[in-house]
Amino acid sequence: MKNKDQNSIVNRIQPVLVEGQSIVLLSSYRTGSTALCRLLSTCLKLPNLDELFHRANDPATYGDYKKQSCVVKIQADQIVQPYWDDLTFNAYIIGLSRRSLLDQIASFYCCHVTGVWHRYTNQTRQEYKIEWTKYDLEDQCRYIIEMNKRYQDLRHLCSQEFVYEDICDELQNSGMEKMILPSNYAQLREAIADCLTSLENHDN
Repeated sequence: MKNKDQNSIVNRIQPVLVEGQSIVLLSSYRTGSTALCRLLSTCLKLPNLDELFHRANDPATYGDYKKQSCVVKIQADQIVQPYWDDLTFNAYIIGLSRRSLLDQIASFYCCHVTGVWHRYTNQTRQEYKIEWTKYDLEDQCRYIIEMNKRYQDLRHLCSQEFVYEDICDELQNSGMEKMILPSNYAQLREAIADCLTSLENHDN
């Protein structure tokens, strides 16, 4: 195993999880939420419904959630009624965020451009570069900032919170690994930093 204490996350949740209770993971994008769902599902032996309310999925499958305890992930822009109130009524809710806004946006932008959102154990990839435009970069920066604000508005619902940077090594026990970065990642980061500064100055 890559982490001597592979169950440190689970050890914080399992003792307070009531029998029959599901786990709802609230998060923003590029925080390791898919890996955390997989880890919790495996270690706690709960079905993983993952991103059930993603726009590509059918919310009607929510009926599957009500039939059994499970792990389900909800991003900050996936609060769907009438399911939301029922979903969170008797669930153990945990939160997941990322400390570095810069790396969060850079990760999101790489996925946005390439269409590759996850990397599983032993997956390889040829060297690649990311291209961007100032306006597209600004749009994605604004989007992630807005998603993080929505997450902040939901934090009071969380019984526990985790931060990606604190658990990223342990998340590799989920069968997923960190994404392979583009060869021009440093330049992308610089462009995002400039974009964030520009947006901050504009808002002020």
